[in-house]
Amino acid sequence: MIASLVLAASLGGVVNLVPTLDRPPRVIVEFTAVPAAYAAKSTSSARSQLLARFRADLHATAPAAVVRHEYRATFSGAAVEAAGPQIDAIRRLPYVKAIHPDRAVQALALPSAAPTRCSRTRGAA
Repeated sequence: MIASLVLAASLGGVVNLVPTLDRPPRVIVEFTAVPAAYAAKSTSSARSQLLARFRADLHATAPAAVVRHEYRATFSGAAVEAAGPQIDAIRRLPYVKAIHPDRAVQALALPSAAPTRCSRTRGAA
């Protein structure tokens, strides 16, 4: 699959994203809110309200943008597919901390990390 984003330049903290021909760029929108893993349980409804507000604001400021995934546990934000001017509008929302390129990554095992072939785990009888 062709990579969806190419980091073209970074000038004055503003990242210019160049889409490939197959679809608009995908970005990760980071919110200022604390992720669920680091917050009190009582803030669960606040996180849900923030995501609902983001979807409503996104519809109002960038109607062609599409939320592809919402992050709650260890990261507070959303994966969004949007064109350049829409990304700028999203960046200006008061609760948006940062916009990051959404790139495909792979975890690779090191050759020295051979399987242990353990037949049982600690504490198992």
